Amino acid sequence: MTRSINIRIYIIGSGVAGLIYSFLDKNCLVIDPNPLGQLNSKYVLGPRLLQYNKGTEKFFEQYRGALSLNKELKIKALIGYKSNNILYNSANDEFKKRYSLLTRGKDEYEESFLSGSKNIIEHYIFENIENSYLYLFEKFLELLEKQNRIIKEKVISIDLNNKKIVTNNNNYQYDNLISTLNIKLFKKLCNRLEEKDEKLFSTMNKHFYVTKNIYQFCDFDYIYSIDRDYTRKTIYKDYIVYETSEKYEDIKFENKEIIYKVENLPIQIQNSLNIEKFEEVFLLGRYAQWDHKLQFCSIIPKCSRITKEIYG
Repeated sequence: MTRSINIRIYIIGSGVAGLIYSFLDKNCLVIDPNPLGQLNSKYVLGPRLLQYNKGTEKFFEQYRGALSLNKELKIKALIGYKSNNILYNSANDEFKKRYSLLTRGKDEYEESFLSGSKNIIEHYIFENIENSYLYLFEKFLELLEKQNRIIKEKVISIDLNNKKIVTNNNNYQYDNLISTLNIKLFKKLCNRLEEKDEKLFSTMNKHFYVTKNIYQFCDFDYIYSIDRDYTRKTIYKDYIVYETSEKYEDIKFENKEIIYKVENLPIQIQNSLNIEKFEEVFLLGRYAQWDHKLQFCSIIPKCSRITKEIYG
C-alpha cells in the first residue's frame, strides 16, 4: 500500500517478517547489513512452507503481478511421526509430551508444536522453482532494492527516549519503529536487557546435519521422531536434513555421509509469549514477538494491525 502521509517509519531486520511488512507499506525504510539473513543458507534447514489459507490465497491473487511471480500451485506436504521405529500418520498426547520434553525440556506442549499435529499441510510452490520460499522473499528484496528502501548498515544502538537509531554509519530519527530482531538482541540495543530476560526468553539448542538423498523417495516430506535419533527429518529431492536436540558425533546419519552441519543454534523457543510491542516499538516476527507459531500466513494480518495503528 502507498500512502501520502509523511511519517518516518523504519524496520530493523530484513528476514521474513521485515520483508513482508516492507512490501505492504511502501513508506518504510529497512535497516539490515545482511538482507535475507538465514534464508540464504546453503541448504534449507527444515521445512519452510508457504502454508495455504484464505489470507495467503488472497495475498497471491492481489500481488502476483506486482511481484512478477511464477504461477503458484497448491500441493500437499505429508508429515509422519516416528516412535519405536514405527511411522504413524498422527501424534497422540503421549507423543506430543515426549517430543516437547526432548525439544523444549518440558512435557507441556503448545498446539503449534509438531506442525499442529497435522498429517497433511496444504501449501504453495511456484511453477518451475525449486526453493519457492526463498524465491518469494528474493522477490520482496528485489523490489526493496529497486526502490532504494534498504539501508545496509549495522544497528549499534537504539535511543527509545529520543526516537533515534544509531548505525555504524549514521543516525536516523524515526516516528515509528518496527523491530523484527530477536527480542533479547533488541532489548540489548535499547539498553533495556534485564537479568530476568535470560529465563523469560529461554531457548534450547538445535543441531542440523545434512546428507545426500540417495534413496530419492519417501512416503513423507518430513518426519518427527521421539526415538532420540533425530527430532525432525526433512526430505528434499537431493538432500536430507536431520535436526537433533543433542550433538551428533558420528560422520554418517542413517548410513549416509554428513556433508554439511550447523550446530549449537539457540533457536528453539521454550515458551511462546506473543509480545506485540515493547514500549512504543512494534514487534513483528517469531523471535521478535517470541511466538513459536508465527508463519508467513499469520504475519500478514499482524502487518495490517501495525499499519492501522500507525496511520489510523
